[in-house]
Amino acid sequence: MDDLPKMPKTIFLDPLQYVFCPRLTAQGVTCIGVVPISTHHQITADTLTICQQKIQLAKQAMGHLGQLCVAIYANQMEIEPFGTIPFGKAIAYFHEMSMICKSCGADMIMIHRAKTLIQARSGILGAKASELPVLLSMEPVGEGETLQDNTNIFAAYMITAQLGIHSFGFISSSVGIQLDGWSAIDEHPTVPLFSISDNLTGNADDTQSDPLFSARGEMLASHHITGIGLQGGTLHQLEQMMCAMTHVPVHTPPSSHDLWSASDTHFHYLEEQLELSTPIDCRYDMANHILSAERESCDALCIYVEDADSAYAISTNNPLLGNLPVAFLSHQEDALETALFYYNGKAIIDSRSPLHPLALDHIAKKFGAVIL
Repeated sequence: MDDLPKMPKTIFLDPLQYVFCPRLTAQGVTCIGVVPISTHHQITADTLTICQQKIQLAKQAMGHLGQLCVAIYANQMEIEPFGTIPFGKAIAYFHEMSMICKSCGADMIMIHRAKTLIQARSGILGAKASELPVLLSMEPVGEGETLQDNTNIFAAYMITAQLGIHSFGFISSSVGIQLDGWSAIDEHPTVPLFSISDNLTGNADDTQSDPLFSARGEMLASHHITGIGLQGGTLHQLEQMMCAMTHVPVHTPPSSHDLWSASDTHFHYLEEQLELSTPIDCRYDMANHILSAERESCDALCIYVEDADSAYAISTNNPLLGNLPVAFLSHQEDALETALFYYNGKAIIDSRSPLHPLALDHIAKKFGAVIL
């Protein structure tokens, strides 16, 4: 396909596809070589050597063109409260891995195959310390209507986008599994979007598969997706998809509503004036107080955090904090930061706090919270 037009898009290449990079780069495509690093969440003395070797081999195979993105797997990270790994320890793992990858010459980090919001958040918060661009790929479950543990796809996307990721994507065996997710978020593309799927055409020849990959490229472009990956795909198939994507008109989506909050299971649009519950003291046994506040017909839960030590209780109560927006009130900066750190979502900062407005604004930006 030597007559393909220039294609200002992005293609993610798996290790067997690195050799396609010179050809695609010559056509104006941005190539990102995905370097998978699987450590089973254990960093050993060999981790640095393995990372160095994989990155060096990828650079050579790609002709020292394009960019290299190390994929750090998140899907097997079983984090509290349903798993055994403390949230802080998970962040420390992703932090150390991302720093190793940076020292080995990685251009960017992908938190790979996250199935839950807490896996995604721990990966992002840990990898951001490397100061490399952080990409997030999430893996829908079932027919693609949700993520694992009934995690709301739209909420997960909006929350992680505000944490400063470079781009957001779905990864699955087929594109069809991703459609519900793309339909949920394609009116709110706040960061670049990408899709990675498998080549399921088997031994079909180009005359049979060309219409399929053209249609796939057009469909993805219609959802504002600019990056694609086709695991096990041929150079011709990748070119076919990318060429089709260039012919789809790009429509600017409407501006999104700025005031919102979310948990891992619910997304809430907010009004300027909210009726908050009577403040609930942050502690481990908040269940009855939360249920009582919900029966008050208030607009949002207000949780008072006395100090940083008590804020850890948020991590064990996250499953109870999904039905209503959550507002945190505190007299201490470190207590407020710790509560937002452990809250698995986008929270509200109660503006009644006596803390200085500039301090509240800084904390809100750091954790993607909203001040009301």
